[in-house]
Amino acid sequence: MTASLRRWRSADGFFPKNSHDSKDKPIRRRSLFGWLRNEDDRNARQTTVRTIVFAVALWFLAIALRRIHLNNSIRRKSTCDSESDDVPYECVDTIERLKILTEPARRTPRIWDWHNMVPRSRLFRSLLEERYTIAGHEKANCLRFIGPEHTGVPTLPQLDAVIMEIQNDLYPFVATPTSRFPSAQHLLRSYSGRGIVMTTGNRHTRFALNTIRMVRSLGCNLPIQIFYANNLDLNGTHFKELASLPNVELLDMSKHIDIHAASRGEPLAHLGWAMKPFSMLASRFQEIILLDADVMFLQNPEVMFEYPLYKDTGILLFRDRTLYPGNTLHALLSRMMEETPMSDYYRKEGRTGSALSTHEGESGVIVVDKHRNFHSLLMACKMNSGPYQRDMYETVLGDKESYWMAQEILDLPYSWAPGGGGSIGYLEPHPNDPNIIKICGQLYHPDPDFRPLWANGGMLSNKRDPKGEDIVEFTHWATDKTYRNVVWDWEKANKPFCMHRRKDREGKDWGPLSRRELDIIDRALKDWKEIVHFGDGNGKQGGKVKVDVDWVAKKMVAEEAVKRHQPKDLKDGVHGKGAFDSRDTLEQGRPIMHGA
Repeated sequence: MTASLRRWRSADGFFPKNSHDSKDKPIRRRSLFGWLRNEDDRNARQTTVRTIVFAVALWFLAIALRRIHLNNSIRRKSTCDSESDDVPYECVDTIERLKILTEPARRTPRIWDWHNMVPRSRLFRSLLEERYTIAGHEKANCLRFIGPEHTGVPTLPQLDAVIMEIQNDLYPFVATPTSRFPSAQHLLRSYSGRGIVMTTGNRHTRFALNTIRMVRSLGCNLPIQIFYANNLDLNGTHFKELASLPNVELLDMSKHIDIHAASRGEPLAHLGWAMKPFSMLASRFQEIILLDADVMFLQNPEVMFEYPLYKDTGILLFRDRTLYPGNTLHALLSRMMEETPMSDYYRKEGRTGSALSTHEGESGVIVVDKHRNFHSLLMACKMNSGPYQRDMYETVLGDKESYWMAQEILDLPYSWAPGGGGSIGYLEPHPNDPNIIKICGQLYHPDPDFRPLWANGGMLSNKRDPKGEDIVEFTHWATDKTYRNVVWDWEKANKPFCMHRRKDREGKDWGPLSRRELDIIDRALKDWKEIVHFGDGNGKQGGKVKVDVDWVAKKMVAEEAVKRHQPKDLKDGVHGKGAFDSRDTLEQGRPIMHGA
C-alpha cells in the first residue's frame, strides 16, 4: 500500500517524494492533459472523475467571468461620464428611488391645516436628500443617464421643478422676493462653523447684555448673532449698546427671511416667539446654541457640543417643568401625525405620551446641527407661522414644544437632556411638613452628570410683572429625575416658582451651590446692577427701568387663553403625577407657561 502511494505521488508530480525516494529517481512533471489521461496507472475511473472535476471548474470560471464583464459594463470608469450610454453602478439605486418618490409627489395634494403635513414634509426631505448633500451641494448627476427605458423617472429640470413646488407649498417663507435665499439648498450652503444665536428687542436688551457678559466671563468666545424683527423692534440706545459688544452681529430678520409669507394673509399673533426658530434658520452658523435673552450659565456653554447626547442626534433639547398631568399635547401631536406612529423614543422618554405632564420641552437653550436637522427646523418655523401658529399657541404658550414635535413629524432622532425642569434659587422651609423643602427660583437644568449647567429666567423674581423686579437669592438647586415626586407653586407678582420635594437625597437630587458657582452668580449680579443702574445692593432700582405695561397686559390675556386648555384645579396648586404632598398645603398662584 505504501509503495503504491509513493509511486502515485511520484508519477503525479504534484507531491514531492520523501527523502528516501528522492535518492532513487527524480520527480517527473507532466502536462495537464497527461494528468487527465492518467497515463501511468491507466485507471479509467480515475480519469473520468478528474475530467468531471475539471469541467465543473471551467463552468464556474465561465460564470464568474461573465458576471465580471456585466458589472464592468455598468460601472464603466466608475464615474458619471455624460458621454457614456451606460448607467454607472452608483446611479442605479438613485434612479430607482427617484422613480418611487416622484409618483407620490405628482399626485399628493397641497397641504392645508395639518392634513397631509407628515407625508408631504417627509417626501420633500427625501427628494432634497437625493438631489443634494446635507450641506446643500449637488450630488453626482445621475439623472443624465436616464433613457427611454426609465419610464416614470423625472429629468433633472422636472425634478427641480417638483422640489421647488413642494418647497413653496410647505415653506413659502424660504424663497420670496425679499428673502436672501432663493431655495432651501442655498440656505444649506450658507451654513458653516459654530456660534450663538439670540433674539431680542428693546424690552429685553438689559437681559441680553447680562447674558452675553456672563457667557464671555466663562471663557466662551463663540461669535454671536442677535436677530430682531425690524427697526421698530430694536433701535436707539438699545441697538447701540448691543452693537458695541465685540464679536456680536445684529441682524434685521425682515431682510433675511419673510416670516409673514407663511401666514397666507393672516397676521402673526405672536411675532416674538416665532422669531426664535426663524433666527436659527437664517443664521450663518451650521452648529448653533440658541439662547434666550435671560438665561444664566454656570458652565461654558460650548461644553454642550461635546455631549454624547448631542453628537448622537445633532440636537439637544431641555425639558420644562413637570406640570398639569394630562394628554393635551399628545392629542395635538396625534392630530398632526394622523395615522403615522410616533417614535419609540417618544413613547419611552416622553412625558406627554404617558400623561405625566402637558408640558414637555422648553426653548431657553437649544443646541442643534442644522445640516443634520435642517428639515425639522423648517417644520418648526412652519409651526410658528401662519394658521399653524394659532393651533399651536392655543394649546402651548409659544414655540417651546415645536422643536421636538418637528423631529417627530420628520422622523428624525433627537435627545433630551437628563431630568425635568428643576429649580435654582433660595431654600424655604415647608410650613406644615419638616420632611419637605421648597426651593424658589428660576427654571434649572443640570448637565449629564447632574451638575448645575444653566437656568432660565434671569436675576428677577418675576420679569413678567412690574412688581417682580426684586433680585432672586441664589443658594440652592433641585432636580426632577422621576417626573413623579415634585409639586410646584406657581409664580406670583413678586415671587418666583417654588418646587416642593422631599428632604432626603441631599447632594444627589438637591443641594447647595458650590463656591465657584456662587462666585459666577455674584459676578453676573454685579454686571446686572451696572446694566440697570441699581442704586443700592438690596435689589431696589435707583434708576427705574421702563416696563412695557401694555405688553404685560397682553401677556396676561395670552396666559389666560392657555389656562382654558389646562386642567383647572389651580386653587390647590400644580401637581406632578403621583405627588406626595397633601393638596391642601399648596398655595394658589397665577399660571403661566415658561419658555415664553
